[in-house]
Amino acid sequence: MFLRKTKTIFFVFFFAYASFFCTKEMLTTWLGKAVLALTLLSYLSRAAEEVILAPTFSIAIFATCLLVAGVYLAAILSKGGSQAWS
Repeated sequence: MFLRKTKTIFFVFFFAYASFFCTKEMLTTWLGKAVLALTLLSYLSRAAEEVILAPTFSIAIFATCLLVAGVYLAAILSKGGSQAWS
């Protein structure tokens, strides 16, 4: 259980680091868009897990995951990096 939580923390730190310090690369390269999509899917799956698997539903966790997923979706759909998928 400890190892699983540690991996999750490292993923979140990677997503945050890449988002804050590699913004141009994240928005303009194909690999950056793929990382954004992976981050979006990670937060959406966490929101779904909160509804389906959590013993007690937490609206705070659910809303936070949806908010962060929305931010990453907006970044993916932004015009600044639209050429990255082609």
